[in-house]
Amino acid sequence: MSHFNSRDYSGVSDLERLIAFASQAARARLPRSTYMKGGDLVWALYASRFPPSEDIRIWSEGSEVLA
Repeated sequence: MSHFNSRDYSGVSDLERLIAFASQAARARLPRSTYMKGGDLVWALYASRFPPSEDIRIWSEGSEVLA
């Protein structure tokens, strides 16, 4: 049985993991476009007026980011 974890975003180390996740998801959809690529994620995160630690949750299984 899988064990999923959910926690608040906690800074730069999570940003690197989310960029890798978004890039992997974009590659999986090639040649179609995808909603959010790594650069889009960074832009949206820092263009937002809301604190990431309050609005972003990291879902994972072990060390793998799932959502």
